[in-house]
Amino acid sequence: LGAGYSVNPRDPDPRGQSVLDARGTVAGTVTDLWLDVPEASIRYLEVDLAASGGSRRVLLPITFARINGSGQVKVHALLAPHFADVPATKSSGSITLLEEERIQSYYGGGLLYAEPSRAEPLI
Repeated sequence: LGAGYSVNPRDPDPRGQSVLDARGTVAGTVTDLWLDVPEASIRYLEVDLAASGGSRRVLLPITFARINGSGQVKVHALLAPHFADVPATKSSGSITLLEEERIQSYYGGGLLYAEPSRAEPLI
């Protein structure tokens, strides 16, 4: 979150909260918020994977995160080991359109394929 910006005091601030996967396993910790300045909205949560044994930070699209007042961010799309393979950005402070597409697609694919049961027909 850049200088001059803050989270509305009436909204939960996810920084420092644990990120839980579809099974409730800790995948990481939210360390920062990425803001779309022209839209004045949060686009990504930056997640440190050290809590799950990882050694990098990845971006989590805000649309795939469920933030509530419980002190946890829930992500239904992926399982904890999948976070290690989230596509990276070249720059630590900006993201290109292609990088956004790759990251969004990775999480979207998890909705269908993160668990074997998701790939099966419902009928």
